Amino acid sequence: MPIPIGQRHSRRTKPRRSAGPRIVHIATEMTPLIKVGGLADVVGALASDASELDISVVLPGYASLLDGVWDADREPLDPIPFQYNGHPQSARLWRIHLAKHPARLFALEMACFSNREGIYTDPKTGEGFDDEGDRYAQFCLAALSTLPRIDLQPDILHLHDYQSALVPTLLKHGPSWGGYYDRTKTVLTLHNLAFQGIYPESVAHRIAGLDQDFYPGGPLEFWGKTNFLKAGLIHADKITTVSPTYAKEIQSGPQFGFGLEGVVQEQSGKLSSILNRIDTEYWNPETDPHLAANYDAKKMDSRKKNTEALLESQKLQPGAPVVGMVTRLSDQKGIDLVRAAADRLLERSLRLVILGSGNKTYETFFEELAEKHSGRVSYDASFNEPLAHQIYGGADFLLMPSRYEPCGITQQIAMRYGAIPVARRTGGLADTLVDGHGQAGSEAKPNSLLFEDYTPEAMLEALDRGLALSEDERRRWRTRAMQQDLGWNVALGEYLSLYRDVLAS
Repeated sequence: MPIPIGQRHSRRTKPRRSAGPRIVHIATEMTPLIKVGGLADVVGALASDASELDISVVLPGYASLLDGVWDADREPLDPIPFQYNGHPQSARLWRIHLAKHPARLFALEMACFSNREGIYTDPKTGEGFDDEGDRYAQFCLAALSTLPRIDLQPDILHLHDYQSALVPTLLKHGPSWGGYYDRTKTVLTLHNLAFQGIYPESVAHRIAGLDQDFYPGGPLEFWGKTNFLKAGLIHADKITTVSPTYAKEIQSGPQFGFGLEGVVQEQSGKLSSILNRIDTEYWNPETDPHLAANYDAKKMDSRKKNTEALLESQKLQPGAPVVGMVTRLSDQKGIDLVRAAADRLLERSLRLVILGSGNKTYETFFEELAEKHSGRVSYDASFNEPLAHQIYGGADFLLMPSRYEPCGITQQIAMRYGAIPVARRTGGLADTLVDGHGQAGSEAKPNSLLFEDYTPEAMLEALDRGLALSEDERRRWRTRAMQQDLGWNVALGEYLSLYRDVLAS
């Protein structure tokens, strides 16, 4: 249970760093400490905006984080006691110090995170951990138990995806917090509704006070199982998504709502969207150390050197446009379309460079494709950050045939580097890309090739339109894309407005 106010830990948090609202993010990733996907980039960007906000972040104490990833300084604090499944538990609190970082950063060392490899999946099996529901329930309880002990009373708890979506329910119906959170508001950001935190009913019953939320049709109940995200949608004060189109899609039916579309519709009055952006200082072709040659929108000739270097490093023959993919290998990312269209794709005069891992069937397929078409196709399944930069900086086109895409940062990085996206018109892809097909005479200025139908034929037709562009047209499209403002400034201002609206409501 949380320690009463009079017994808080003696190491109190320093006074507010800003006169603005105090925001505490409870999340499972954050750049530069620990990253698996785009969630880390978003939390990292939000945590860096301290000009008008007082910001803290609470993360799980993964083994890789606590072992000194990114040379972070670690300051051990006292254990944090809490209750789970009727038994006393404990998490060791670490303060993480990053040079010049404006936010307070904390990691909770718990056996279910710290005593195993992997973040979301077991590296030995590629599957999720059997105790995943218990892990995230304990993380949420430990995070809420931490803040009173270090005297860090939040105005807003900002939660990210199902891993911390249980927090609003714990505040309303969980353990007694002694009034500590009575004035705290909650914001839940949906980065991907497909992942909901669905676990056996028994998980709900292991948390004191949550039985009242588990009944047929209740906030925690979902077809006889526990659903963390459903409860979060119902109990959070505000819900955000990461693109306007995705906010509409997740209410439209099971294709995007994955069974929660009705709940999202019911909660639509507190739903808004803020488009994710990218770190334009890090993703910058003018200064990128991984490129063979740096360039900008006004000095595009140097980009050709990157194409040449990419072809050489991947042992591909020159003389044809380069199509790149930097992706997770999953059905969500449209890899089934690429697999179905592979033979027809390679009937075209092009070179295909693929970087990504995931589904083992797809990994095997691309390994065999690269072997069969040596000199025309390359595939790398490793975590190869330099190669990702080199694909963005050297490819003519970047292929993103996603089944659905809540926001997507890959297409924005591609635009930043002048690789023309070929993408399906869905989610954030629809909000960030402008297709040139059928827009003659309009004010829209194309920067990509989009397709509607989720079919191999539609994907190939969009790519063919790109391949048919002249060199001058491609150059104009690249220049136009590279001159777009893709940085976080506008989005951060929207989050600040959202926080103020939540506190005023």
